[in-house]
Amino acid sequence: MSNRIIIDPKKFDSEPHINGTEVLVSMISKDIEEGLTVNEILDRYSELTRDDVSAAYSFYLTGMEV
Repeated sequence: MSNRIIIDPKKFDSEPHINGTEVLVSMISKDIEEGLTVNEILDRYSELTRDDVSAAYSFYLTGMEV
């Protein structure tokens, strides 16, 4: 298991986020559900990688990293 998605009780009201960023899993999932492509998400959040986006959406769908 990677450490891309973390939950820190001291940050973001314990919402899962991408490690080393302030990007919440919920932000990525909302963007995907609104129809943004991975490239558009990467443009929006330049600190992310494709693997970060994939991990965030997988976490959103399953509740765990895949």
